[in-house]
Amino acid sequence: MADQEIRLRHEQLNKIYKLCSSKFKSFEKSKTQSRDLADIESYIADFETNWENYKIELSVLSSNDIESRSKYQKIGTKHKKHLKELKNDLEWKKSSLSKHDLFGNDYKDDIELDEENPEALRKKGRELLSDGTSRLQRTLQVTNSTVVQGREVADKLDQQTEQLEAVYEDLTEMEQILDRSRRVMKKMMRTMKSDQYLWCLIGLVFFSIIGILAYELVANDNDPIQDSLK
Repeated sequence: MADQEIRLRHEQLNKIYKLCSSKFKSFEKSKTQSRDLADIESYIADFETNWENYKIELSVLSSNDIESRSKYQKIGTKHKKHLKELKNDLEWKKSSLSKHDLFGNDYKDDIELDEENPEALRKKGRELLSDGTSRLQRTLQVTNSTVVQGREVADKLDQQTEQLEAVYEDLTEMEQILDRSRRVMKKMMRTMKSDQYLWCLIGLVFFSIIGILAYELVANDNDPIQDSLK
């Protein structure tokens, strides 16, 4: 039953990952990028929920089925990596939105213009253009700096994740070796107990023979017929 549940979670995770990947590929040509990002974020939330359920199903697998546990643990490592990739891609797409998405609705002009003075309008327009350009450049600089730092952090996390995955695989192999060792030790203990029973039986037979011989010797010493013959 647990094997069927974890297989179902695995299929759901693959389906959601393919759906998100398809959305990301068509994102640049999409005319509804904000809505697409909202959909992708919802898909990623579903992916994370299924991943948590996957881990629960993995924990309740029978400890005797070492082969299945090892197989689904390796599959789980891939799903974990996919989740991290989807989150990183989502943050990257969010940071690459247009100027309107960067400024939002917070940018307002609090200076009243004299609509009857064309020169003042042109001057104010140039000022607004210059100010907007400066703001946009500063925003882009901050965004680029954040992206670079994010990539560096992501690279370090990837390296650490690979190290942890290697340690996890080593621990899994050690667990399998320990399970095999425990089975061998149990067989050896059963063999030793069998040998102990055998030696006890041999000892009983040996002492029984000695007892019989001793009894015969004592009985012969007290026999009057034997005494007369002697």
